[in-house]
Amino acid sequence: MTNQCGLYGRVSTVGLGQDPKQQIDVLKSVCEQKSWNIFGEYVDYCSGAKSRRPELDNLIQDCISKKINTIVCWSVDRFSRNAEHFISTVNELQSLGITFYFHQQQIDSSTPMGKCLLQMCSVLGELERTLIRERISMGVKTKMSKVGTWGRKSNLTPQVKKKVIELRKQGFGFNKIARELKVGNGTIINFLKEVA
Repeated sequence: MTNQCGLYGRVSTVGLGQDPKQQIDVLKSVCEQKSWNIFGEYVDYCSGAKSRRPELDNLIQDCISKKINTIVCWSVDRFSRNAEHFISTVNELQSLGITFYFHQQQIDSSTPMGKCLLQMCSVLGELERTLIRERISMGVKTKMSKVGTWGRKSNLTPQVKKKVIELRKQGFGFNKIARELKVGNGTIINFLKEVA
C-alpha cells in the first residue's frame, strides 16, 4: 500500500524566526527519499497549549476519511500539547491504521522499533497520569489531616449560630436571617439542616 502522507507543522508564534516552511520543506524531502506521496500540508500558528488547532483537526479528519494513512511531523512536541493528548490522539489514529513519522526523534511507527518507541511513550504517558493522580490524592489527604475539612472556613461563629437559631424560632425566613446577619443564604440553609 502506498503511503498517503499528511505533513504537519506548527509554530508557536508568527515571526521571531519561526518559519513553518523550514519544517515542511524538510518533511517533503523525507517523503521524497522514502517515495511517499504527499496528500496535504497542515500548519498551525499557535502555542501547543492551545486546545483548538484547526489544521491538526483537519489532518485528523482526513485520516478518519481514509485520505491519509501516514502522518509526517517535525517533532513529537509539535504534534501534541502534552503526554495525555499525544497518547490519546496517537492511539485513536493507530486504531484506524494510521502510522506516524516524527522527524526529530526518527520515530517511524511502521517499523518494529518505531512501534516500540510509541508504545513506550504510551506507557510513560500513563505513568505520568498515575503520578499526577497520586500527588493530588496525597495533597488532599495532607490538607485534610491539617485542617480537618475541605473548602473554605465557615463564617458562622458560635455567636452567629446562636443568633440564627433564635431568629428562626421567631419565624424569620432564610433570606431575612441571611440579610440580617450578613451571611450567605446557602450558609444559613446548610447550618439549619445540620442542626435539624
